[in-house]
Amino acid sequence: QAPELENYYVAAGMRSNGIASAGGVGTIIADWIVKGRPPFDMYGLDIARCLGMHNNKRFLRDRVKEVPGLTFSLNYPHTEFSTGRALRTSPIFPKLQLAGAQFGQVMGYERPMFFKLKKPQSLDLGLLGLDAQEEAASSQGETLKLPIAKTETFYRPPWFQAAAEEFQATREAVSLCDYSSFAKMDLWSGGREVVDFMQNLCSN
Repeated sequence: QAPELENYYVAAGMRSNGIASAGGVGTIIADWIVKGRPPFDMYGLDIARCLGMHNNKRFLRDRVKEVPGLTFSLNYPHTEFSTGRALRTSPIFPKLQLAGAQFGQVMGYERPMFFKLKKPQSLDLGLLGLDAQEEAASSQGETLKLPIAKTETFYRPPWFQAAAEEFQATREAVSLCDYSSFAKMDLWSGGREVVDFMQNLCSN
């Protein structure tokens, strides 16, 4: 249901899956109209999850060109889009780039998924050609304006060693986490309702 207009429902943007999914989509929309809510969690497809930036013409132009080509591509774990990037960045984004951050996108926010190693470690999977993948992944920030975190393997990922060292450093010393991409909520009340609510929420 469109968040701006009550009782206006949208069933679109399914690429070439619309015909195969028509029966299920029709059932869900009908149920939503009659009962006022979908029969199960539809957040992953609900247009209400989108923000104003998703209606940006440049973003739509670039992303719409990329998405259809992914229909029959290999869907590796932790896939990332190449288009429509850097829509939202934190104040320390430039410093993260200089530190070798490889970025993933969450609701338009660019946040570091891992930091490339200065001296990439061997993955002991040379026979599978993964050493070359790790080296290429570790150096992608030198050629791309926005280094994107890519996995492109079903085996041990090229960022495994980097993540292991980051975990160890966090456990044994101190780390700084940029939570700019996390949701923020403003809670208001005329009295103590918010205080009581938060006391109950945080104590449970």
